Formats: sequence, C-alpha cells, structure tokens
Amino acid sequence: MGHLSYQQDIQSGEVLPRPRRETSRVADVRFRALLGESAWAKLPQAVRHRFGTYPAKGKPTVYAGIVEETSLNGPGWCLAKLLCLFGAPLPHARHTDPRPASAAISADPSTGLQFWTRTYLNTARFPQIVQSAKAFRGRTGLEEITSSGLGVEFNVFEENRSLVFESDVFFLTLFGKKLRLPRLVSPGTLRIAHTDEGGGEFTFSLRLTHLLFGELVFQRARFHDMMES
Repeated sequence: MGHLSYQQDIQSGEVLPRPRRETSRVADVRFRALLGESAWAKLPQAVRHRFGTYPAKGKPTVYAGIVEETSLNGPGWCLAKLLCLFGAPLPHARHTDPRPASAAISADPSTGLQFWTRTYLNTARFPQIVQSAKAFRGRTGLEEITSSGLGVEFNVFEENRSLVFESDVFFLTLFGKKLRLPRLVSPGTLRIAHTDEGGGEFTFSLRLTHLLFGELVFQRARFHDMMES
C-alpha cells in the first residue's frame, strides 16, 4: 500500500486508496516527556512521528481503516450501553467481520488540547461517533475526557515497541469539578495499545477488564497513515 491513505466508500463499505496529501505538522514533546528518553527511543520511528507531532491549527489529520473485531461479554455489553449516556466511549456492537472506521485528530494550541473524533460504521445502523479530548495534566500527566464529562487518567509507557495507555482512575467532570470514581465502582482497567505494523499501517487495540467480570470489552482496529486536510 506504500504511501497511500484511505478514502471510505460509504455505500459499498469498500476502502479505496487515495493519494496522500502532506501539510505541516507541529513538533510536540509531551508524549516524549511522559515516556522518558529511553522508552521513547524504543518506539518505531513512525510511532514517534505520530505522537511527536500534532496537526497544525485548522488542518486535522484523518486516519482511516477497519475495525477487525469487537467482542463484549454480558456485563461489558450492559456497561457499553449504559455509557451511551456519557458519549458512548465504548464500542457496543459485537462483530467479527471487518467494518470501516476513521479517526480525526485536531489540536488547539491555545489550550494544548488534542481533539479526537472516532467514527465506526455499523451494518444497517447509524455510525457510532466517539468524541474526546486529550489533556496533558493531572496526576499521571495525561487525561482523556469525553464530550459528556466522563474521563480517565492514563499511565503511558512503552511495551514491546508499542505505545500503551493504561487507566489509573476514572472520573466525572461536573460543574467544573473533577470527581474521581472509587475503585469499587470503576469500570475496570482500560488498556489501549498503538502498535506499528510497518508500511504506514498501525493497529489500535482496546481491552477493558474487570476483577470480577473478566474481559468486558475487546476491540482491534487497523488504520493507515495518513490523510491531512
């Protein structure tokens, strides 16, 4: 596939190659600072580029690809449906067939926030759209907050040349105040891994596990570098 990015044919569900367009990106050392020099150096160069830069203002980066698999056990499905009240941050449709997906990232230099919009196409349903913002602050140095105010503090580290995000605590933002959820009512441990596959491709995997209920949610998606508008 080389340096082609992807364009989604909505009617057929086919992912079509599209010429890559380059625009300027801005250097960003925040993920590098969170990991430390030794861990950062172990990541593939493509991962360091994706997370060591951010889109220039008004020029979002769009990754397109497919969700290869989504699985939920019974408690996981109930939790995912419940969280639809909080911006639907978890996938809530089980499937093993590939389904188109995209992720659009933009940045606001004035606040330091990164905004992520993920779109998952579902068969015979409206797409699931998840909107969140990454903020480099808090006890762990990184928070991700949905548009409804549900958030998570992430620990970030390198593992087997993958960039891994693992939840520390979940919280709600109400009336400008941050309310951490007690671990007894926490959804569990959320682990997200970004793994470079070479040739401009990378895998995104999400796994939510609970001490009592086991693996609640698992999702694996494959995306391709990179279309910038």
